[in-house]
Amino acid sequence: MDTSHRNSVPLYEDDDDVWYWWGYSVFVPHIPNTRAYPYVSRITGPDPKYRFARKFLQYQWPPKTPKGRRFDVELPGDGVYEVGIKRWNADKTLLLERQVYWLLMLDGNEYTIPKWQVLPLVEALRNGTLSA
Repeated sequence: MDTSHRNSVPLYEDDDDVWYWWGYSVFVPHIPNTRAYPYVSRITGPDPKYRFARKFLQYQWPPKTPKGRRFDVELPGDGVYEVGIKRWNADKTLLLERQVYWLLMLDGNEYTIPKWQVLPLVEALRNGTLSA
């Protein structure tokens, strides 16, 4: 997943295989005969079943455009966030694709982080040992 174009217009607007992060928005391109469900969650700690305990953030379903939908999500502040999209076939019987990445928001800056850093960074934020 290409995250180098955050906060700008994507270089390839017609590319149906990728989605981009714009500040606090997720763009989900339209792909015929599929249903896409984006999500943004704040990671709050470990979870024995799902690996990460999450608080899913709310958003409004925006109107559909020929190219897709842009979902605006307000992040509550510094923290570690999971951003993802699940794409299903039209009748929701088969998961076709799941894309996910993790962000550290710290002092107004965003950093893309690997999965293995999620829990250590959540703990460092909780303890106050992490600063920009």
